[in-house]
Amino acid sequence: MATKFSKPRQQRTRGFDIYSLPRRSVKSNLIRRLSSPGPGGAGKKSRLEPFDTIQAQHPDHLCPHCDSELPQPISLKLRTLLASASKMSQADPRLHNVWGRTTSTAIAVSVCSQHDFELKVLPEALANGWPTEHNWYALGDRVSWMEPELRPIFEERTGPREACIFWQQLRADTESLGSLAKALSARGQYSRLQHMQTGYYGEMGATVIHRTLMKMFPFSEALKVSVDPMTWMEFIINVLTPEVAMRLIMEDSEDAALDAAGAVHILRASSTYGVQMFPADE
Repeated sequence: MATKFSKPRQQRTRGFDIYSLPRRSVKSNLIRRLSSPGPGGAGKKSRLEPFDTIQAQHPDHLCPHCDSELPQPISLKLRTLLASASKMSQADPRLHNVWGRTTSTAIAVSVCSQHDFELKVLPEALANGWPTEHNWYALGDRVSWMEPELRPIFEERTGPREACIFWQQLRADTESLGSLAKALSARGQYSRLQHMQTGYYGEMGATVIHRTLMKMFPFSEALKVSVDPMTWMEFIINVLTPEVAMRLIMEDSEDAALDAAGAVHILRASSTYGVQMFPADE
């Protein structure tokens, strides 16, 4: 018979000993997070499950920061981020994730955005045949070869410029927002971001394209007049850069029937992938 000095019988889950967890974690994390009523408030079924129904996951299967499923296999980049975050975090075991950790929001976001990318965005990119690498050294030359087609768009107010999809889009955005100044403002450019991106070439591709265009079309009074009331730089960013990206996508395609509209569709559909796969700082 147990006395008042007897050690209490331990309740065990299939994966871990609940009494072996830090006292604070059990009380403030497990009970507070999991025993609260489900959506809808009082009267709803509690989210706290009986201990014998809980199974601890392997640490490679759940993110230690958000408890979401990790992609399998885990990439070298994600493993590096997880290892780095582990050094700047503290153990925070949870009922469904005994290897859980807590850290700053910035560190958690860097890890979780990467595993979310590998779990959701990357498979879509592979299914669509979007490239997983680019020859950045050759990209500048590819852009330079487009000069004969790009120069009339830059220098002539009619003709090729009027036919440019991204010039047409800028005019439509100007009408929608009320003025060119609003369309080119920081807030306007944020709302128009999908119209300015470079698809699966990402930020790195945008940087190469932008620098090449600046060399191809150095500032001059003639160019200033031709794009007025826009500035020389605004025209390069808002019109020529996405135009070049669209043409690159058409060159990449093995489908000879792919037209400009189809390339623009790919450009916009693959922009999220491009930004995360090819950031400017890598």
